[in-house]
Amino acid sequence: MARTLPRLLLVAIVALLACAGVMVDPTPAWACSCAPVTVQQAAESADAVFRGRVTQRDRVGRGDKAHVELRFQVSRVFKGRVYADQVVTTAPDSAGCGIEAAVDSEWIVFAVQISESSGDRVITHLQTSLCSGNLPGVDSPTLLGRGQLPRPGASDTEERSITTDVRVDRGLKIAGIVTLALVIAAGVGLALLWRPRQP
Repeated sequence: MARTLPRLLLVAIVALLACAGVMVDPTPAWACSCAPVTVQQAAESADAVFRGRVTQRDRVGRGDKAHVELRFQVSRVFKGRVYADQVVTTAPDSAGCGIEAAVDSEWIVFAVQISESSGDRVITHLQTSLCSGNLPGVDSPTLLGRGQLPRPGASDTEERSITTDVRVDRGLKIAGIVTLALVIAAGVGLALLWRPRQP
């Protein structure tokens, strides 16, 4: 009896540990790791650099396509094509190197231009991350200069307009090629009909 008690206790402990192992989430936690970057390096690597205030933060998409859209009211542009109402995408959380920019916070943003295809459309937008060198706060480093005012309008509206124009241009080109082919075919047909008959 004295020997069976420790064995039963040992079996109970093993069973408890096994159950605890099943309850633990096996998904690995990946942390974002970035090399230090200076303001000059960040500016040189970026396609767009601007100062702005976050007016909206929306999580978009699911799974691998999940991301956050940060909408900025831009006050100054130091590099690139930036609109007064600019949307920048980032990863959904800091573990994926997304920036945790709260609504009403001010940032100096360093972003790259990303092109994504969707069917016959190519959509471009700005993207940033924890590794891009973004700076919270309103003070602009003197290295960036005075900057200029942003383009009027909203980036997402303008991008849709550009995409639509590209599709219209492509449709007109296809229609022109088809029309030209029909004209050539009609010309060849008429030439065959009017060809003088051999005696």
